[in-house]
Amino acid sequence: MITVQSLNDFNSPIVFTCPISPLRINTNLPIEITPPSNGIITTTLRIDVASNYLLEPTVNLRFVAKSGILPEKTFTIKVHIIQEFDFRIKVSPSSKSVSKRDSTTFTVTVELISGSPETVWLAVTGLPSAIKSFSV
Repeated sequence: MITVQSLNDFNSPIVFTCPISPLRINTNLPIEITPPSNGIITTTLRIDVASNYLLEPTVNLRFVAKSGILPEKTFTIKVHIIQEFDFRIKVSPSSKSVSKRDSTTFTVTVELISGSPETVWLAVTGLPSAIKSFSV
């Protein structure tokens, strides 16, 4: 939310902009609002972060408020971007041959791509009925 309080009977339009915004971060600016004389007006500032945003987890967005010939005012908002949890799985080797009554092993690596670490549950399905056991 952006709240503007008018002083000294000020009631001219104010335009809010975000001159520089990182790639894949958008705002609903520019917004123009006009406060009532000696009153208060509030509007909503919306910040949208694209789902494929992979840059810094914290971004400082600089905003500018301008009204006519008055000096512009600036303010900064720090935005903390929460990355969605995502991971990749690698299996090595991708295939092996094994003799009857013998066993073999594979290495399964779970790698965090983004977000905070979370529990990943692994399961195996579709094993032939001849396989008697499987362990992780």
